[in-house]
Amino acid sequence: MPCSWRCRLAPRGLARCTRVEPLQQRLDRLSFCAALGGLLLACLQLEGNLRAFRASKGISQEALGDLANLHRTYVGSIERLERNVSLDNIEKLAVALEVDVVDLLAKA
Repeated sequence: MPCSWRCRLAPRGLARCTRVEPLQQRLDRLSFCAALGGLLLACLQLEGNLRAFRASKGISQEALGDLANLHRTYVGSIERLERNVSLDNIEKLAVALEVDVVDLLAKA
């Protein structure tokens, strides 16, 4: 399987590299992802709870970003599971939504 990042040796934006990921690297990556299964579950719970609490308050991603002192696109990318969120930012979101941090990470 070709790697998913653009090769620095290829001309800009013309092609992805054609290097193939060695089998051992693929197996290592898969076992690492399996070990992170619990963390992935927490991310899914955070995403669902964040969206639910935001919707129940009737506020937009932009308004939540303003309340939490975070950028609106950052809030959206958290909800789409595109970001790794620090505990500091989870706490900012919880304070802005007037809920406990535990509620944001609790199973729905």
